[in-house]
Amino acid sequence: MATRLILPIEEGLYLFQLTSELNPINMRFFFTFSFLTALLSSTVNTQVTFNKRFHFDFLGAVATSVLPNENGYVAIGIIADTVAPYNTGNFFAKLDLAGNLLSLKTITDKEKTYETWQNSLTFANDSTLVVSGESISSNLNTLFITYNLEGDTLFTKEYPNPFFPNYTFIQPRGGMRQLPDNGFVIFNWINNGLE
Repeated sequence: MATRLILPIEEGLYLFQLTSELNPINMRFFFTFSFLTALLSSTVNTQVTFNKRFHFDFLGAVATSVLPNENGYVAIGIIADTVAPYNTGNFFAKLDLAGNLLSLKTITDKEKTYETWQNSLTFANDSTLVVSGESISSNLNTLFITYNLEGDTLFTKEYPNPFFPNYTFIQPRGGMRQLPDNGFVIFNWINNGLE
């Protein structure tokens, strides 16, 4: 039988307390039911996760963006080759829901680097992904890459500092946003000579 206590704390403020007189059998049933409910709800609402290391057969690899999709995950990042001049490149990896590598595609060049350090991978629509980054050849450029869902590179475009050739420093540090007309804007950190 439950007992309700109403305790005055101060004028106009009361403390309500519900007490219960449970016998040991009812207490055992209550705690067993509570334990099973907590146990079952935590196993039903779990998410499959994995913890795997990937090297992609390169000296170094860093995943910088990972997106889930209905079939697993797509990841992009930076790879470093083991042969001089050690230019960095970009990778696109497809993983299944268990974290197994399904495919790996890279963008590399002996004359320039491709780096996607920022977490900017996003779906442009149902069939393409876009990412911003930087490329370095004779100078630093902002990089825009479009992929299909299989990781094939559909489009790359490099953008120099708008004050080039007087100033060459530009990095996409502010992220990337999709515009209402389905275009994209990349927010860059640049050197414009103003200190």
